[in-house]
Amino acid sequence: MESEGRANGNKIRNISIIIALCCMGTILVGAILLRGNHKKAEIHPVVSKFLEEIHIDKSAILSLGDYSDISYYLETPEITEEEIGEYRDELTDAYGMDEVTLDSIKDNFGLSSYDAFQEFLSSRVLNHKKIVDTEKCRQDVLGRLADVTKFDMDQEEVAKYSLEIVIDYESMAEADGLTIEEYCEQELQIPYDDFFEMCYKEGEQEIKDYLLIGAVAAREYGDVTEEMIKESFAEEDGEVDIYMCYQDLEHDVYDVFIHTEEGY
Repeated sequence: MESEGRANGNKIRNISIIIALCCMGTILVGAILLRGNHKKAEIHPVVSKFLEEIHIDKSAILSLGDYSDISYYLETPEITEEEIGEYRDELTDAYGMDEVTLDSIKDNFGLSSYDAFQEFLSSRVLNHKKIVDTEKCRQDVLGRLADVTKFDMDQEEVAKYSLEIVIDYESMAEADGLTIEEYCEQELQIPYDDFFEMCYKEGEQEIKDYLLIGAVAAREYGDVTEEMIKESFAEEDGEVDIYMCYQDLEHDVYDVFIHTEEGY
């Protein structure tokens, strides 16, 4: 009985949050788009399936414009001795190493020489810079694609999706022993009054990003069907991880816009 009451309480609370997020959506959007018989942009079948899995089926792209001018070339970033030294200090501190000795290198990293440890540090710093540069570039791509795109976002759908973001933040706050109000102030560094607006914006942006990937994939890889990709990821029980399929397709879409030098 107690667990049933708790479940009902959580359900009522979640509905209240969804209502709050919907109201936030109205404030942000200013007006709800009236849906007519608009022709929606085609979405790649893999992305459509993925969106179906996360219960996104009303939000859509009305038109995706020309993006032929979006192109990036990433060169292998340079790293400095100072950056390597800073990372070494962070790493040794994290492992509780008072000093770097052959024994501590071997015990903590399985390496047998100072040179090997230095090479390990350099590789980690370089890879980190590549990840940062690539992610920034990907966000630039999505931002520029959004500039040439007309969206039709369903407010209630965005609110329900944003509820998962609210719950994730609450779980992180609980793991840190904080209330969500304290987490907003200490970790997110925003007033609690702005929390739901932030979550709504995050949810809306994530959905837009999925739609952009789906629209570009349909235009660039329209001949690749969901079944063809399923064959690549099929498991023994015949099931397929649709999110893995989405990630693979997302990578292909970014390759349309982002080019790297050999060995990057």
